[in-house]
Amino acid sequence: MGTVRASERGADLEILGPGNVGKTDVVFEVLGFDAEVVVQAAREFDRVEAKRPAEDREKDTDTVRIRRDIALATAAVTGWSNVQMKGKDAEFTPELWAEMAADPNYRFLVRQVVAFGGNLGSFFPKASTD
Repeated sequence: MGTVRASERGADLEILGPGNVGKTDVVFEVLGFDAEVVVQAAREFDRVEAKRPAEDREKDTDTVRIRRDIALATAAVTGWSNVQMKGKDAEFTPELWAEMAADPNYRFLVRQVVAFGGNLGSFFPKASTD
């Protein structure tokens, strides 16, 4: 029987603006962090990181965490809608997303993707009492 993890199909993440802006009309298509492509990105990051001297890893724990979050978020986002850059619609490309994810001004996006992608409940319909 062939089953597909819900997180392999992805789910829509409604992006919140930075600070107290609240909900925006921007939507990211996000794979769960158990999706194979994201697992592979995590393994690759960890493999490369393991080659760094232990003392460097230990004193840079925040930097390592941020870089790992960026690697996972970059692998997990497969598309978007309603993203504008310089007043124009921005078409999704993995390269553009990787550039944005690495920019500290867009760190709020990476944090949302990491929180959403790591929560398996994000990939199942919400229960209804109707």
